[in-house]
Amino acid sequence: MQPRTWEYPYSMWFSVISGRDKVWIVLQTVLLSLLPLYALPSDFQTPVITAQDLHARQGGADRLLVIDVRDLGEYKSGHVPGAINIPQKKLDKQLDKLLDADGVVLYCINGRRTRLAEQTLIENDVANVFHLEGGLMGWRQGGFEVRTGWGP
Repeated sequence: MQPRTWEYPYSMWFSVISGRDKVWIVLQTVLLSLLPLYALPSDFQTPVITAQDLHARQGGADRLLVIDVRDLGEYKSGHVPGAINIPQKKLDKQLDKLLDADGVVLYCINGRRTRLAEQTLIENDVANVFHLEGGLMGWRQGGFEVRTGWGP
């Protein structure tokens, strides 16, 4: 007969905690897991461009390249008109697409991937990089059109 090893499963540990404490533990766990998803304005290393400024400059002589750094499915579900899609994880392999631009505007939904993308561009000496204030949510809150499907 093999000796039994004592295991204290998670469910048993969790069952000895009162209901109020369970709620607090779950709430803290959820909030802490979401913390890295949100970027604070001070986290960015590039100048900000507001949705209003970007919209005004899109019709002008500036050749600003607007890049949605989200994944393709997210881009197709809604993006800034004129924006191209280069996912943040693939940006370093597509730097040649940025050469003719007078400036580059990066955005995602909440800032996390924008921060990573701007770091890639900074490390590769790309000039005139901006981030869209509030990302796609900031664009929408400004009351501007959002395009769906593939293509700018």
